[in-house]
Amino acid sequence: MQVQIKKKALGAAAAGMVFIGLFVTVIGPWPVYNQYDIHDSEHYRVTVDRLHSAGSEIAASGTPGTLYAGWSVRDMTPQPGTPMAGYSGRRDGKRSEGVRDPLKARAVAVSDGGNTVVILGTDMLFIPPGIAEKTIKAVYRKTRLSANDIFFTATHTHCGPGGFMRGLAARITGGPYDPEIPE
Repeated sequence: MQVQIKKKALGAAAAGMVFIGLFVTVIGPWPVYNQYDIHDSEHYRVTVDRLHSAGSEIAASGTPGTLYAGWSVRDMTPQPGTPMAGYSGRRDGKRSEGVRDPLKARAVAVSDGGNTVVILGTDMLFIPPGIAEKTIKAVYRKTRLSANDIFFTATHTHCGPGGFMRGLAARITGGPYDPEIPE
Protein backbone atom coordinates (compact mmCIF):
# COMPACT_ATOMS: atom_id res chain seq x y z
CA MET A 1 0.00 0.00 0.00
CA GLN A 2 2.82 2.41 0.90
CA VAL A 3 4.57 1.57 -2.37
CA GLN A 4 1.47 2.59 -4.36
CA ILE A 5 1.19 5.87 -2.44
CA LYS A 6 4.88 6.58 -3.09
CA LYS A 7 4.45 5.80 -6.78
CA LYS A 8 1.41 8.10 -7.00
CA ALA A 9 3.25 10.88 -5.15
CA LEU A 10 6.27 10.45 -7.41
CA GLY A 11 4.01 10.49 -10.50
CA ALA A 12 2.24 13.65 -9.28
CA ALA A 13 5.59 15.33 -8.59
CA ALA A 14 6.85 14.38 -12.07
CA ALA A 15 3.66 15.67 -13.68
CA GLY A 16 4.00 18.91 -11.69
CA MET A 17 7.59 19.35 -12.84
CA VAL A 18 6.58 18.75 -16.47
CA PHE A 19 3.76 21.30 -16.08
CA ILE A 20 6.11 23.89 -14.56
CA GLY A 21 8.68 23.26 -17.30
CA LEU A 22 6.08 23.69 -20.03
CA PHE A 23 4.66 26.78 -18.33
CA VAL A 24 8.07 28.45 -18.15
CA THR A 25 8.88 27.40 -21.74
CA VAL A 26 5.59 28.65 -23.20
CA ILE A 27 5.15 31.79 -21.10
CA GLY A 28 8.83 32.74 -20.80
CA PRO A 29 11.11 34.45 -21.43
CA TRP A 30 9.61 36.71 -18.81
CA PRO A 31 9.06 40.11 -20.48
CA VAL A 32 8.70 41.94 -17.16
CA TYR A 33 12.42 41.40 -16.50
CA ASN A 34 13.52 42.96 -19.76
CA GLN A 35 14.28 46.64 -20.01
CA TYR A 36 11.85 48.04 -22.55
CA ASP A 37 11.48 51.63 -23.66
CA ILE A 38 8.15 52.29 -25.38
CA HIS A 39 9.75 55.22 -27.23
CA ASP A 40 11.84 52.75 -29.24
CA SER A 41 8.84 50.81 -30.54
CA GLU A 42 7.50 51.09 -34.07
CA HIS A 43 3.94 51.34 -32.70
CA TYR A 44 4.89 54.37 -30.59
CA ARG A 45 6.59 56.17 -33.49
CA VAL A 46 3.66 55.51 -35.86
CA THR A 47 1.12 56.66 -33.26
CA VAL A 48 3.00 59.89 -32.53
CA ASP A 49 3.33 60.60 -36.26
CA ARG A 50 -0.41 60.07 -36.72
CA LEU A 51 -1.22 62.36 -33.79
CA HIS A 52 1.01 65.10 -35.19
CA SER A 53 -0.58 64.67 -38.61
CA ALA A 54 -4.11 64.82 -37.20
CA GLY A 55 -3.19 67.82 -35.04
CA SER A 56 -1.92 69.75 -38.06
CA GLU A 57 -5.41 69.55 -39.58
CA ILE A 58 -7.00 71.40 -36.64
CA ALA A 59 -7.36 75.15 -36.91
CA ALA A 60 -6.33 76.61 -33.55
CA SER A 61 -7.53 80.06 -32.54
CA GLY A 62 -6.46 82.50 -29.85
CA THR A 63 -10.08 83.55 -29.44
CA PRO A 64 -12.21 80.45 -29.04
CA GLY A 65 -15.73 80.53 -30.35
CA THR A 66 -18.90 79.03 -28.98
CA LEU A 67 -18.70 75.45 -27.80
CA TYR A 68 -21.44 73.23 -29.19
CA ALA A 69 -22.31 69.84 -27.76
CA GLY A 70 -24.89 67.21 -28.52
CA TRP A 71 -25.58 63.67 -27.46
CA SER A 72 -27.74 60.75 -28.35
CA VAL A 73 -28.60 57.34 -26.94
CA ARG A 74 -29.90 54.43 -28.98
CA ASP A 75 -31.12 51.07 -27.78
CA MET A 76 -29.12 48.30 -29.45
CA THR A 77 -30.46 45.34 -27.46
CA PRO A 78 -30.59 42.28 -29.71
CA GLN A 79 -33.42 39.78 -29.55
CA PRO A 80 -33.18 36.90 -27.05
CA GLY A 81 -31.46 33.98 -28.71
CA THR A 82 -28.70 36.18 -30.16
CA PRO A 83 -25.16 34.83 -29.60
CA MET A 84 -23.32 36.58 -26.77
CA ALA A 85 -19.75 37.82 -27.13
CA GLY A 86 -17.00 36.22 -25.10
CA TYR A 87 -18.85 33.10 -23.97
CA SER A 88 -16.95 30.39 -25.78
CA GLY A 89 -17.48 27.83 -23.01
CA ARG A 90 -21.25 28.06 -22.59
CA ARG A 91 -23.19 24.85 -22.99
CA ASP A 92 -26.24 26.68 -24.37
CA GLY A 93 -24.46 27.81 -27.53
CA LYS A 94 -23.62 31.28 -26.20
CA ARG A 95 -27.11 32.64 -26.81
CA SER A 96 -28.90 35.22 -24.69
CA GLU A 97 -31.90 34.00 -22.74
CA GLY A 98 -33.61 37.34 -22.17
CA VAL A 99 -33.02 40.99 -21.32
CA ARG A 100 -32.22 42.19 -17.82
CA ASP A 101 -30.73 45.55 -18.82
CA PRO A 102 -31.01 47.08 -22.30
CA LEU A 103 -27.82 47.56 -24.28
CA LYS A 104 -27.13 51.09 -25.49
CA ALA A 105 -25.02 52.99 -27.97
CA ARG A 106 -24.22 56.48 -26.72
CA ALA A 107 -22.67 59.33 -28.69
CA VAL A 108 -21.38 62.72 -27.59
CA ALA A 109 -20.42 65.30 -30.20
CA VAL A 110 -18.43 68.44 -29.37
CA SER A 111 -17.68 71.24 -31.81
CA ASP A 112 -16.22 74.73 -31.79
CA GLY A 113 -18.04 75.54 -35.02
CA GLY A 114 -15.05 74.47 -37.11
CA ASN A 115 -13.85 71.18 -35.69
CA THR A 116 -16.14 68.40 -34.45
CA VAL A 117 -15.27 65.32 -32.44
CA VAL A 118 -17.60 62.41 -31.67
CA ILE A 119 -17.12 59.86 -28.89
CA LEU A 120 -19.19 56.75 -29.49
CA GLY A 121 -19.55 54.22 -26.67
CA THR A 122 -21.37 50.92 -27.02
CA ASP A 123 -22.41 48.10 -24.71
CA MET A 124 -20.34 45.53 -26.58
CA LEU A 125 -17.32 43.36 -25.83
CA PHE A 126 -15.26 45.45 -28.28
CA ILE A 127 -15.76 47.41 -31.49
CA PRO A 128 -15.08 45.12 -34.45
CA PRO A 129 -13.28 46.79 -37.38
CA GLY A 130 -16.16 46.03 -39.76
CA ILE A 131 -18.69 47.78 -37.54
CA ALA A 132 -16.37 50.77 -37.08
CA GLU A 133 -15.90 51.06 -40.85
CA LYS A 134 -19.65 50.86 -41.54
CA THR A 135 -20.30 53.48 -38.87
CA ILE A 136 -17.63 55.83 -40.21
CA LYS A 137 -19.04 55.57 -43.74
CA ALA A 138 -22.62 56.20 -42.57
CA VAL A 139 -21.58 59.18 -40.44
CA TYR A 140 -19.46 60.60 -43.27
CA ARG A 141 -22.36 60.44 -45.73
CA LYS A 142 -24.50 62.56 -43.38
CA THR A 143 -21.95 64.86 -41.74
CA ARG A 144 -18.60 64.70 -43.60
CA LEU A 145 -16.91 63.63 -40.34
CA SER A 146 -14.07 61.20 -41.01
CA ALA A 147 -12.37 58.41 -39.06
CA ASN A 148 -10.10 61.05 -37.48
CA ASP A 149 -13.16 62.71 -35.94
CA ILE A 150 -14.76 59.64 -34.32
CA PHE A 151 -13.48 57.83 -31.23
CA PHE A 152 -14.94 54.38 -30.58
CA THR A 153 -15.09 52.72 -27.19
CA ALA A 154 -16.87 49.73 -25.69
CA THR A 155 -17.91 48.79 -22.16
CA HIS A 156 -16.42 45.31 -22.67
CA THR A 157 -19.58 43.57 -21.57
CA HIS A 158 -19.73 39.85 -22.13
CA CYS A 159 -23.51 40.22 -22.19
CA GLY A 160 -23.34 42.16 -25.45
CA PRO A 161 -24.03 40.74 -28.87
CA GLY A 162 -21.77 38.22 -30.53
CA GLY A 163 -22.05 36.85 -34.05
CA PHE A 164 -20.89 40.14 -35.56
CA MET A 165 -17.73 38.88 -37.28
CA ARG A 166 -16.70 36.13 -39.65
CA GLY A 167 -13.88 33.70 -39.00
CA LEU A 168 -12.95 30.87 -36.69
CA ALA A 169 -11.77 32.98 -33.73
CA ALA A 170 -14.89 35.14 -33.91
CA ARG A 171 -17.09 32.05 -34.05
CA ILE A 172 -15.37 30.49 -31.04
CA THR A 173 -15.64 33.62 -28.88
CA GLY A 174 -18.88 35.13 -30.11
CA GLY A 175 -20.92 32.53 -31.93
CA PRO A 176 -21.77 32.10 -35.61
CA TYR A 177 -21.86 35.16 -37.85
CA ASP A 178 -25.26 36.69 -38.44
CA PRO A 179 -25.36 39.60 -40.96
CA GLU A 180 -28.33 41.15 -39.13
CA ILE A 181 -26.31 41.71 -35.94
CA PRO A 182 -23.85 44.34 -37.24
CA GLU A 183 -26.76 46.36 -38.59
